[in-house]
Amino acid sequence: MGFSNMLARNMSVKLTLSAFLFVLLCINVFSCESVTEPGSPDATGSQATTTPLPTMVGKPSEAIIIDHSCTSLELVPSPWLEQAKSGIRVWYGHTSHGGQITAGMKNLHSHYGRLYNFNKTGSSGALSYQEVSADLGLNGDLAWEKMTRKQLEHPDNNRNVIIWSWCGGVSSNTREGIDVYLNAVNQLENDFPNLIFIYMTGHLDGTGQSGNLNILNNQVRDYCITNNKALFDFADIESYDPDGKYFLNLNADDGCDYDGGNWAKEWCAEHPGSDLCRPCSCAHSQALNCNLKGRAFWWMLARLTGWEGP
Repeated sequence: MGFSNMLARNMSVKLTLSAFLFVLLCINVFSCESVTEPGSPDATGSQATTTPLPTMVGKPSEAIIIDHSCTSLELVPSPWLEQAKSGIRVWYGHTSHGGQITAGMKNLHSHYGRLYNFNKTGSSGALSYQEVSADLGLNGDLAWEKMTRKQLEHPDNNRNVIIWSWCGGVSSNTREGIDVYLNAVNQLENDFPNLIFIYMTGHLDGTGQSGNLNILNNQVRDYCITNNKALFDFADIESYDPDGKYFLNLNADDGCDYDGGNWAKEWCAEHPGSDLCRPCSCAHSQALNCNLKGRAFWWMLARLTGWEGP
């Protein structure tokens, strides 16, 4: 009888231990799953859950160039976008052309929902995204720099990613004027070392590869690559359709017109129903252009948070 009781107790312990191990196994398996919103551009988020994510945005250790190759959000794991929303607080100065980014972001949010939500304060898990109605001005203008310092020196400032866009200020600029811009942003970086400043190229104007605009945009690109800066290449995104076909050599402009047609209208006609062609209020341009820029902006935020790219 004693032996039977002992055997029963041993069997009970073994069964309890087996059940415990099974529960642990289930926890490990299911905690590695990620949830992708139905229809979302993010299709690879499941791989990112095993990658440690930084808790704060950090300065890039190498150049980060956001261009036409950075618009496929299905390649960006959703945990990096969530991390960007929790750590990044944008302060963005722009006028009508720069608002194309915001228009594309609004389209993403309205169509795909929570993953791409943004608002001024960052409430409800959204990206904190504050806009200022001004731009980089004309040749050597530093009004934007004074506005930036006033914001950053305010006791209540909590912005950590600073962005300014051009309107038409690059087209009529000079190498000296662009140097003023580059040196001013670099000095801000030195004076506020815990913040990130995003450089930008000017929108296309139809003058092609040999035009003053492209020459000066290349000056900005070369500086950013050489000095490990973060660049949102506004003009490059306007130079290609989503299939990678190049139009700057055909004198493309900010409205997507080129010598022979309009690449955005043509691409959307060939891809009816594409989310990239979803209508929006896209100042001076076509919805496709704004939608590409909105996607590139989220790609940039993921890179700034630490994602190394696909």
